[in-house]
Amino acid sequence: MNYHEKIDQRAADVANRMMRNHGYNVHDALLYAEKFTRRCLGGHSGTFEVEYIDLPSGSELAYLNSGDTYTRTLCSIDEGEVFVSTWGDCVEQDELEYCENEDVIRCGWCSYYTPMDCEDWHDVVCESCGHHVDGGE
Repeated sequence: MNYHEKIDQRAADVANRMMRNHGYNVHDALLYAEKFTRRCLGGHSGTFEVEYIDLPSGSELAYLNSGDTYTRTLCSIDEGEVFVSTWGDCVEQDELEYCENEDVIRCGWCSYYTPMDCEDWHDVVCESCGHHVDGGE
């Protein structure tokens, strides 16, 4: 684990301790962790406040905006424990689990979730737009 990865993990630990021991909500704990990271890195944390995104499963992801979808940052799902990941990986994992649990697939044309009603996903036609979900005609 390199220095920045260690700082990120330590910041997640600090955020979790602030929630557990001091009653901070996730938003405030993430901001506290951002300040902690800024102090450790000499004035710049590499993040820009807390942002939120609704996940396909209906959960809410809170994360420190790092400026890029796949840059490591601090995340929390549904006000749960803070962990180190990328918000892009969190969305992809949630979408994968949602599709498996609900037996649906996301359309490559319109992003609508359509039931998987056949063996080969290439043959699935979107209920919303009428295109094949694989993006083909």
